[in-house]
Amino acid sequence: MNNVQSVRMRGRKHSRVMSTAVLGVTALSMMLSACGTSGPSASSNSSSSAGSSSTAARITVTNCGKKVSYDHRADRIVATSNSANIGTLMKIGAVDDLAAVSLKKGNDAVMTALYGPGIEKVQRLDSPISMESIVATSPNLLIGSYSGLFAGASGVTQETAAQKGIPTYVISDSCRQDPSAGASSKLGTMGPWDAVRTDLANYGELTGHQKQAAAARTELDGQLDALEKAPKAKAKPKVLLFDSGTDQLYTSGHNGPPQGIIDAAGGENVFASQDTTWFKASWESGRADQARCHRGDGLPPGRSQ
Repeated sequence: MNNVQSVRMRGRKHSRVMSTAVLGVTALSMMLSACGTSGPSASSNSSSSAGSSSTAARITVTNCGKKVSYDHRADRIVATSNSANIGTLMKIGAVDDLAAVSLKKGNDAVMTALYGPGIEKVQRLDSPISMESIVATSPNLLIGSYSGLFAGASGVTQETAAQKGIPTYVISDSCRQDPSAGASSKLGTMGPWDAVRTDLANYGELTGHQKQAAAARTELDGQLDALEKAPKAKAKPKVLLFDSGTDQLYTSGHNGPPQGIIDAAGGENVFASQDTTWFKASWESGRADQARCHRGDGLPPGRSQ
């Protein structure tokens, strides 16, 4: 067997990990052990403090280091990025607050099994997501990431959304390290699981589902604590995270959601030294250590399904 484990996470431009990804973490932990042993506008002002506050009409949360205020509870949310981010909203009981999502219909069965029914009724946005398609859903909150929608490839940014009167929220694991650098900034300002906890708390405030959000955070912490106490492989298996790619490998660095899963499962991310979230790397850099344990889709370097 080889010494790099390859794990496939579906969907380009991931920005965060599921709040209940411990199901996946537990499965990955077992894998690694086996390998080792054999609408309204929003306003903001700079602040480094955490936490959130709300009044009857106005809600304020801290998003990527800034206090951001919203005029109303979010009940028509356009949620982009990956299934994990949408799953976080479903986990706190906000599925009925979703106006549209970028999730493909093929994922509905899995999402329903994890979080319950409702997602099958939500409108879908075609890729690439245009501002026109967003406006057509009459949202009062647009959620995206700096590694995905708000990177601006399709013309959608926080600024263009604001021009349409649509408040925005940036998924916490994609916060820019240097906001003044704009799109050239490296991403990731907090640990992966802290990003999950932050979004759970903020989504609870924004949707009015604070109790469900607090319960989800407690559940997450309990599951991570159990994993921390679980048996681990004597030698950490090296994990090569494959999201997508042919000529290049699209993978995740130290600040990305997969890092939290790999750490909790007792593995070592091959790209843990990269101070960012999602990025493209050469296949050669990913093969620096020849695989001793290979899992995932079984795709050789340079091939995709």
